[in-house]
Amino acid sequence: MLYILMGAGIVVLITAFFLTVSVIKDVDKKIQTYEANGDSLKDELERSYAYEKNSLKTNVKSLTVIYSIICLALIIFSLWFIFI
Repeated sequence: MLYILMGAGIVVLITAFFLTVSVIKDVDKKIQTYEANGDSLKDELERSYAYEKNSLKTNVKSLTVIYSIICLALIIFSLWFIFI
């Protein structure tokens, strides 16, 4: 039973890792697009301000959902392990 819980925990952690990497890749794609366009300093500054405002709405929200689901899954598996 302990091995099942440990295996589930490892699967959940690996899933969290890959979902986090996917969020990072999305941001990286945006950066590469901007670099390919050859933006000016003014455009970079405007984009920086916009990113500061919007990142809390998108990136942090995505990561919060990912880790909330992960924590919920771990709690469920832990309770299942305790009561079974």
